[in-house]
Order: sequence, then C-alpha cells, then structure tokens
Amino acid sequence: MAVPKIFGIETEYGIIQRGGEESNPVMASSLLINAYLAALSRTAADGSLVGWDFEDETPGLDARGMAAVAALAPEVETQLVNAVLTNGARFYVDHAHPEMSTPECADPRTAVVFDRAGERILEQAMLASAHMLPPGEEIVVYKNNSDRKGNSYGCHENYLMDRQVPFGRIVTHAITHFVTRQIFTGAGKVGSEAANVSSRKVPFQLTQRADFFEEEVGLETTLKRPIVNTRDEPHADPMKYRRLHVIVGDANMSEVATLLKLGTTSILLSMIEDGWLRREFVFATPVRALRQVSYDLSLTKPLELIDGSTMTALDIQWERSTTPQVARSGAEMGRPPAPRCWPGGSRHSPGWSPTRRPWHQPLTGWPSTA
Repeated sequence: MAVPKIFGIETEYGIIQRGGEESNPVMASSLLINAYLAALSRTAADGSLVGWDFEDETPGLDARGMAAVAALAPEVETQLVNAVLTNGARFYVDHAHPEMSTPECADPRTAVVFDRAGERILEQAMLASAHMLPPGEEIVVYKNNSDRKGNSYGCHENYLMDRQVPFGRIVTHAITHFVTRQIFTGAGKVGSEAANVSSRKVPFQLTQRADFFEEEVGLETTLKRPIVNTRDEPHADPMKYRRLHVIVGDANMSEVATLLKLGTTSILLSMIEDGWLRREFVFATPVRALRQVSYDLSLTKPLELIDGSTMTALDIQWERSTTPQVARSGAEMGRPPAPRCWPGGSRHSPGWSPTRRPWHQPLTGWPSTA
C-alpha cells in the first residue's frame, strides 16, 4: 500500500568567480556559503549555527543488495562547509559546487516553495560574498545543469517509498516515466554536449541532462550516470521505507515544471506501490530513448519498445495520466485525491489547494499518435 510521500530537492548550482585570477570552484563555493553563514550568524539570537551530522551518511548502500564491481559511490566530504539553515534546509559544498537541499516536505507545492526560497538564499549569498572579495571581483551562480565544457551537475529529487515494493518493479515503471516526463519537465538547452552529436544536428533540446546519462540502473551520480539511481539511504526506518533518489531531472526555473515533476512522479510511485500499473512500457534501449525524447521538439518521434511496437513519449504520458485509478481519484496536483493515491494529505490540505493542475493539462494541445 502506498505510504505518505515525503519530498525533497537537492540542487547543485553552477559557479564562477569573475574579475580575478583563474576561478577555483571549490574555493568560490566555500567563500560563497561562508559569507552567507557569517551574515546569518550576525542576525541569529545567539550567533550560533548548526552543522550537518554525518554519522548516518551511507551513500554506498545499493538497493540491489550489492553494487557492480566498478561502481563508485559518492564520497562524503566532511571537511567542507556544511550547514543546516534556520528553515531546515542544508547549504553546503558538494565537490565543486554550492548545493542547496530543501527540508523534508509533505507535498510537492511546499517543496516548490522551499526550492524557490533556496534561490533567494543563493542571491543573498552572492551579495554577502561581494563584501569578502577584492574590488572588481564577484561570484556568480547559475541554476543550470552543465558548464558547456562537458561537465554536468545535478538537481536531485527524493521520494519516500514503501520498502516492501520490489525494487525491480520500481525500476521498470520509473524508467518509463523519467524518459517520457521530459516533455514537460525539461529546462531546455541550446545544442548538445553528447559525444558525436553536433549542435547543427541538435540546435535545441528539451532537457539539459539527457546528454550525460549512460546507464539504465546504477549507483553512480557523476560518472556513468544511470536513469535510475540505486542509492539506498532512506534517512528513516530502513525496515519500512526506502528513499528513491532521482538524479535524471533538470534544475527548473519554472515553478510549474517543478510542481509537475514532483507531482506526477509521486502519483506514479504511489500507483507502483498499490499495484495499479498493469501495463509495462519497456524501451528497447532506454538511454537512447532518453536522448530521443530530449531531441524531439515535435513530440512525435516513435520510441521502440522491447516487444517491437512503438509509442511516442506523449502517448505514454497520456496513457499514464488517464489511468482509471488516477482519473477516478481526481488526481490533481492542486488537490489531493483519495488517500491511496495521494497518501498523507487531505482534500483540504493548504499545501495543495491553490494549484489544481491535473497531470494531463500540460499534455493537451499536442496531437496524439496513438
């Protein structure tokens, strides 16, 4: 049975220090965050700040039980600045980027609010850092997913799930959704950074991350990125819950795209938990399909399924969004339907009422090929 969903977003920001010598992203990220924390401590009642507790950090655990021989789990960098903010968010240096993690949220709209609050904090951090830099220098951060030099950084989503659901079932349906949801969750990108794909061939695409994925399933997040990440670190009772750590999405400036990204994925995961999804859409080559969808601005390119048939991303999303259980329960992102589909929320939840966006709304206006 579907468990109440808890949401969270982790956003790595691009960063550059302008006006001085060659920019060092680790030093720039540390300066940026320390400048904000210094300003924050001056306004705190007792001037104290809360650091992050690394005791329960276990990014090397794999949901498959054991990782592939060459799999590399993310390194836990305890020596870099890492703070918990007054709103429950986490602000820290992750490798060579400043990263902002929202607090745990009980519904997608609340997660959107805290994601936007994170943007405001980054703006304040840039202003604070200006007072610690020599004249003529500045630190600038970007909410994007690549530096146009072949490097990509992520915007990760997190969803609480029932531990009893077989991980293989999650993988099957999640890959389908992650590949096809790009049509309304992509942040857009000029050109391509994939090997042997020229910007003449792909002058514009729907997403910023599709170029950087090479595997279907895996533990890595920076090399050989998988469509479904297998990190098994629930931050909850591991006998009851798992946390699905999603690394395939874009960092969205659009609040609507973020809401749809979180809302549709949580519906999908609840349907997986409740066993509602009878039909499986299994791509013949999922990584290729991921890029095909991103490169197809017309939303009409057929994707080959493992049974030899084809469907477009739009048609698959239409089928999922009109699943009888979704329609019967009134699955709107702005108003939670029956508890089995939107567990943990009531029909009068203030976190949902202002939005009222059905899953199928962004799909309308496009011709179906089914």
